[in-house]
Amino acid sequence: IALTPATAIMPLYWGTMTEIPYWALTFTGIYFAYQAYQRFRFRDVILAGIFLALAYYVRPEAIVYLGAMGLILGIRALAQAPKLHRLAYPAVLGLVFLLVLFPYLYQVRQVTGTWTISQKVGAHFATAAGLASGRFQQFDMETWGLDSSGQEVRFFSTETADATASEYIFSDPIGYARTIYENTTGLLRMLISPHLLPAFALIFLGLALFRKSWSRARAWDELFLIATLLPGISFVFFFVQERYIAALIPTLFIWFGHGIVESGDWLVGTVKQLLPERQARWSGWKQLLWLPLILLALFMLFYTPRQVATATNIGSTREVHDLAAEALASQIQPDDI
Repeated sequence: IALTPATAIMPLYWGTMTEIPYWALTFTGIYFAYQAYQRFRFRDVILAGIFLALAYYVRPEAIVYLGAMGLILGIRALAQAPKLHRLAYPAVLGLVFLLVLFPYLYQVRQVTGTWTISQKVGAHFATAAGLASGRFQQFDMETWGLDSSGQEVRFFSTETADATASEYIFSDPIGYARTIYENTTGLLRMLISPHLLPAFALIFLGLALFRKSWSRARAWDELFLIATLLPGISFVFFFVQERYIAALIPTLFIWFGHGIVESGDWLVGTVKQLLPERQARWSGWKQLLWLPLILLALFMLFYTPRQVATATNIGSTREVHDLAAEALASQIQPDDI
């Protein structure tokens, strides 16, 4: 994970620099949620709630991880006795999350007059069509055009914040279905790329998941890992950007690393079968297990210049934008696009 471009390089070009602390807090919360998933201890679920709430303070999409962890804990609780007692754990997770988040929620209530977890749902739906289709003029109008009052841009307008998801969806259900389809194809295109997950990694993911049959315990573990992918995948309902779906990378790299171990195990076993005399004379032959990992690390290091060269999207604001704004400032009106 330390060498992959999604964590080592791309955050420098996405522009917000919030990804690393967000991932650190989120996956610490997921770690404690996994401990609760395995042993059902209140200490673990309380820590999971605390860290997920702290992640929310960095980026509000952490709320989706709360839902995913609550869902998987609930499924595990229903599969084991005593069910009623264990169902308290996802409830405690949500309660702790809300308690840690309460100062922020109260401040929002003081400013807006409403209790709400996220004020960005309306903005996400309002800008989804333009981003999903790649029509940036439409996106600019949806985001930075003026609302009906003529006094506020749509992204920060209360009209956008107060609109519900159902209003956007049912106003054009066919168009929204098209948005989901375009976002899904965009997610796959962005995910399997030099910036996030190299295409050759799919081979190792296949080895990790399917080289050996699953026991009941491993099936539960894999189900938990799949649950950690749901928040990143959920962006297909809004719009997809690299810095959003990069949250998929830690889980995918767990499988990637497992696949590398499996390939090393295959290499050791193959050498043992093909060269039994030599491996008997060489005491260090089992160190071949590390060869695929070393080769991958070297590949990543030498591949870095190409990854940097393709990182053309360096964030929402570039120097050329500032120059354009200065040149156009005297010639445009606030509602011009």
